[in-house]
Amino acid sequence: MLPLLTALALWGTLATPAGTSKACPACSLLGNCTERTCPAAKEACLFSQMQLENGTVIKNGSCVIPGECREGVYSLTYGPHWSLWVSTACCEITCKGATRQGL
Repeated sequence: MLPLLTALALWGTLATPAGTSKACPACSLLGNCTERTCPAAKEACLFSQMQLENGTVIKNGSCVIPGECREGVYSLTYGPHWSLWVSTACCEITCKGATRQGL
């Protein structure tokens, strides 16, 4: 049986210096990411990652209003040897990913 998700480490970045724009990753399903500049009204980045049991990680980010950014970690087991987890993090400037840590 594959080990279950036990912990996630989420990394944020330092606050944005005055006069600079926030950036958020825009990722394809193949995992190729580019930085997208956020508009001034949306000063937070909601970065999401979903890891499938086979190890595939699907990730993406979107620019949001700071009050709309909700962090969290969700794990779903839907059958023997089948599970996935989703993590969301709020960050500024650029987002760092979450790391799956085993037992």
